[in-house]
Amino acid sequence: PNPPWPLSAAGFELGREVSRLRRLRDRHPLLSSESEENSQKFLEKLQNLSFFPQNSRARRRTQRENKRSQDAQKSWENLLLALRTYYDLSGDLDVPYAYVVPSEDPWPLEVQGLPLGIRVQTIRSEKAHLTGPESAKRTELLNEMGFVWEMHEMKFEDIVDGLKQFKQIHAHLLVPQDFVVPPLSPWPEHLWGLKLGHRVNRIRNDAYIKGRPDRKKVLDDLGFEWDTRDVSWRVTLETLKLYKVLVTDKRESKKGKAAELRVPQTFIVPSQPPWPELAWGMQLGQRCSKIRLRGDFILENPSRIKELENLSFFWGRGKGPDGGRRFVTGYADLDWSLDDPHMSLDDLITTQQVSTDNIS
Repeated sequence: PNPPWPLSAAGFELGREVSRLRRLRDRHPLLSSESEENSQKFLEKLQNLSFFPQNSRARRRTQRENKRSQDAQKSWENLLLALRTYYDLSGDLDVPYAYVVPSEDPWPLEVQGLPLGIRVQTIRSEKAHLTGPESAKRTELLNEMGFVWEMHEMKFEDIVDGLKQFKQIHAHLLVPQDFVVPPLSPWPEHLWGLKLGHRVNRIRNDAYIKGRPDRKKVLDDLGFEWDTRDVSWRVTLETLKLYKVLVTDKRESKKGKAAELRVPQTFIVPSQPPWPELAWGMQLGQRCSKIRLRGDFILENPSRIKELENLSFFWGRGKGPDGGRRFVTGYADLDWSLDDPHMSLDDLITTQQVSTDNIS
């Protein structure tokens, strides 16, 4: 049977008019009407009917966009599935960065092998999956699941646990910057792989503690080392003391006279006991040269100069007529028992002059 065509359309050459309309588009009388509003409405009706076919390039672009959208939606759904499974198994969403979903039950097949830790980190740092019209809804969903947006809150406790264990083992908190918690006892399993040295270095740059005096107090009570320069000096000093016992004093006993603490410029601390582990590989000879030539560690720090003097440190000739002793000249007779060990040399000299004036 014939379709119910309107009588007014009888004999209308529809195919030819459609072809003409598609070819002329905006130049067609129906789309270039004096009434812009009517023309726009008619165009919208045609577009809703997919009247204008896309060229091959536009069609391929649309297909790619549709596929990307479908893939992104599938990726989001798999991520949610993995997070829910992780929560069911672990009781939280504190996913380690290196965590990869194992290829075993009870993990769903479609998420096995998924680098879940990396995916979680991209959500935190790049807002992955959280852009576009669905962002608010997805963010709310993650919040309801207990998603951890800021790792500092949870990881700070791990750092404290790591520092306590490190101190228990080494009797100090001078954590090397490249120290990583080894996967063995007595370290707690949840700390294995923790880059403790890196975390300690970040703390010294205000990470984890900015605006948190309570955390700083926890670290202070633990004996945290805040000044790496002071740490470096103490390691250097302890190494010099050991060098004096192992080398200088033995030389003194053989010659029967007092010997200055002279460290060859090429001397490197052996990486073995009894040398302090923190000093292994230290170029001790070069450090001594820099102390003599530039005043490294000792400038405006008379207490350190006195510590070297007590070791009979060799000041050498170096620059100037007195060599490194120019850092000592004028300070040998000062009162080293002053209350403030951090007083500058100028303040120290002024204090001594005042004391002398009072006596005279």
